[in-house]
Amino acid sequence: WLAAPALTAGVLDAPHLEAELRLGALLVLLGALSGVATGGLAGLEAFRQIAICNALGALLGLPFILVGAHLHGVAGATGGFVLSAGIQLVIVVFALRRRLATEKLALSFRGLRQERGLILSFSVPAFLGQALTGPASWAALALLVRYGGGYGEVGHYAAANQWFSALILVPMLVGGAALPVLAQAVELGRVGDARHTMRRLMQVNLVFTLPAALVLGLLSPLIMALYGGSFVEHWPTLVLCVASVCVFAAQQPAGHLIVASGRMWLGFGLNGIWACVFIVGTLAFATMGSSGLALARLVAYGVHLVLSLVLVQRVLRS
Repeated sequence: WLAAPALTAGVLDAPHLEAELRLGALLVLLGALSGVATGGLAGLEAFRQIAICNALGALLGLPFILVGAHLHGVAGATGGFVLSAGIQLVIVVFALRRRLATEKLALSFRGLRQERGLILSFSVPAFLGQALTGPASWAALALLVRYGGGYGEVGHYAAANQWFSALILVPMLVGGAALPVLAQAVELGRVGDARHTMRRLMQVNLVFTLPAALVLGLLSPLIMALYGGSFVEHWPTLVLCVASVCVFAAQQPAGHLIVASGRMWLGFGLNGIWACVFIVGTLAFATMGSSGLALARLVAYGVHLVLSLVLVQRVLRS
């Protein structure tokens, strides 16, 4: 929020986006708070309530985004996203309070010092690991603007990335539901069950994502043409984006097993390597435009997959 003028003028070379960046900062804050409340619901295994909250929040927030975009363009759409995030936060907090009442639990900060070890070993690295994703993606986009052809290439990448975001929903939902199962297997020392569950998750993820990615890859020129004539020649960007989904789907179960084992600093290190590879790769492939950014992310996910599979075997043996 405070650095918005310097970032828009110095890094993005777009001082007219200062208001939008400030709204984006508020959006990040609201999203983080919603994530905390959603994490509470997940800890209580209230997965049905999480799905309802997400659907209801999207349904109620969508009109604000559409009306804002129609009336005030990018600034209006960003403001609509902020209002949508605020609605989502209210819904999730309400659902969490109801669930706590059902479980006869209460929110309290008493005994927080006794949880200091858990916070430092789990919560802090979990937060830092997730916090790397946003800045790394933002830095990669900034590099694309600077060295890869400007905001036009960002638009091409954003169009293709919509399909990436749609496809990863299934692996994320499946993984979130299976995380308690993995955690229980690890806690009870059932290494064989944990390994079996991880493999099954990989199979389920790939059964959903591989066929979809193949179809989207084959139809990529037609799909990109839907966004306009200038998008057609950027069909390789879409191919690389959907290929990244498959690599992500294969890696995610290993990541969940690392989380279930409580090795969060290890997960943070893996995410840090992913971020570094993504940024360096973007700089290396920047001349390829949007395809270079998509290729850099694919390589980053590939490195993440290999390292995760190697390290998860060590975790299981220990």
